[in-house]
Amino acid sequence: MRGAGGDVRHDCFMVLAFSEEWVPRSAESLEQFTALEAELVRELGRDHPLADRVRLAAARHLASDRVVVQLHNDRYALVHLTWSGRAEGTQFPRWEELGSADDAAARLIEFDDRW
Repeated sequence: MRGAGGDVRHDCFMVLAFSEEWVPRSAESLEQFTALEAELVRELGRDHPLADRVRLAAARHLASDRVVVQLHNDRYALVHLTWSGRAEGTQFPRWEELGSADDAAARLIEFDDRW
């Protein structure tokens, strides 16, 4: 997620379909996603299992603090931000791996159904 000099990269857009419960990353939402990514960087810290694995935030859930992120290995994860503004250690933010784009799409449908 960090490029040279520590800046957050925005060089890729997702090819995932999201329900109306999600706000996907887009050219119009980059400012909002920059803030989400900055908070994610602050919360992850160096000991978190996702540290240095996140490429970018792909979508945010409208009714919760959850964010879909794309990992450097082109897999996806669902992260529940705490909005604490600080590193949270290894337990927080909570997250779950969603898998490939196809697996992530199916898992997000299940998430929407539970929500």
